[in-house]
Amino acid sequence: MLRLVVDTDTGIDDALALMLLASLPDVEVVAVTTTHGNCTTEASTANARFVLDGCGLGHVPVTGGLSAPLVGELSVAWFVHGHDGLGDCGVAPPPAPPAPAGATAVEALLDLAAREPGELHLLALGPLTNLGAALRVDPDVLAAFRSVTVMGGAGPRLGPGDPDATLGVGDPNTYHDPEAARLVAAAPGAPVTLVGVDVTISTVGDAAHLARLEAADTPHGRLAAQISRYYVDFYERSSGTRALTLHDPVAALVAAGRSGAIGATFVEGRAVVEGPAGEERCVLAPLEPGHRTTRALAGCDAEAVAEAMTTALEHPLPTRPVG
Repeated sequence: MLRLVVDTDTGIDDALALMLLASLPDVEVVAVTTTHGNCTTEASTANARFVLDGCGLGHVPVTGGLSAPLVGELSVAWFVHGHDGLGDCGVAPPPAPPAPAGATAVEALLDLAAREPGELHLLALGPLTNLGAALRVDPDVLAAFRSVTVMGGAGPRLGPGDPDATLGVGDPNTYHDPEAARLVAAAPGAPVTLVGVDVTISTVGDAAHLARLEAADTPHGRLAAQISRYYVDFYERSSGTRALTLHDPVAALVAAGRSGAIGATFVEGRAVVEGPAGEERCVLAPLEPGHRTTRALAGCDAEAVAEAMTTALEHPLPTRPVG
């Protein structure tokens, strides 16, 4: 059983990733911590609880994280995910209260790492504020996880004239908190895999998958169809194509050990955060002595990802023992 901790800014594709993880019988979601990015941290906390409850994971603890980046001002992607983070379709619960000082996601991550060193995998789907803050307390905290998968990055460092593989989207989970991303990029010993926007931006469910999603007759499938419409509309306005972009589900599949099933390939390098303020990107630079090697997703089979996501929404979720 792969045991997973998820740090998430629970927007629409985060919700889909949680549903996908809930469908995998050999994956246990041990805990969820929340951050800002797609919506406020407080909305993210409430959304995570709502989605987990709807997936039969009501026993999984959800702990709210920090409400603002380590440095700079809060910004949220309401134009992608709706003001409530779940597509403004009327299903999202009211935001949760802020986590009390000393009992935030930062302390939860530190506690999980200390209690079960080497036993848990960590999946970070949003800006890295909670991870960065934990590293300020314990610089070795990420090394206590068996693996760390980050939904973020923008591929290899671009040279003059190189095309932008993110199609202009950039690297939102880095530029929402570049200081936290720098701390994670430089953390010693952490086995980090970047699942970057340069790959996930083209990993989409097409019209056939959207039709199957709309026809899904499971509770979580119906919820996914409701919340995804706002998200699909945004990407149609941006790209001219009506499709379901599967950023976070790709990261979830990699973290869950499904790299082979989705034809994932990887490259290695040195993670660095570069770029002007507000446009920072975590990219791979050439390896140098004394620096940690970071693995980054180089490609995957988009059809396999879309099929895994759609199938998970069409079928009943496994019944899980509690305790």
